Amino acid sequence: MPAERLTALQDDLVLAPAQLPRWNAFADATQAMGKGMGMMQGSEIAEDMPMYSGTATQRGMPMPRSDHGAMMGQAGSLLERLDPHQSMLTAQLDAVRKVKSAPSPLSSALTLAQTAKFDAATNCGPRRL
Repeated sequence: MPAERLTALQDDLVLAPAQLPRWNAFADATQAMGKGMGMMQGSEIAEDMPMYSGTATQRGMPMPRSDHGAMMGQAGSLLERLDPHQSMLTAQLDAVRKVKSAPSPLSSALTLAQTAKFDAATNCGPRRL
């Protein structure tokens, strides 16, 4: 979730000081996920995947190159070509797990009205977080 959306949601929720530590944990986890996904584009993982360009991005994720790289005749065995994909997906799964664990403590600290606003604002699927 972009910092602007987090700030707007925090303002909309009108959090009490006692709720802020749980909010901060949620905000930190969602921002870390976004940064982690964006950092992957220039990482060794992305560089090891010839099918992705290290500079072409959309929402911080590598975009497929037109030559289809590793899947279309690049050197190396199938297993060698799949290793970077597995590493990328593992990193994505780890990031999702961190984000998934953050809303539960926050939700238990919110009032019913705050919970309704939070659910409405975050009910956009995982790509919107």
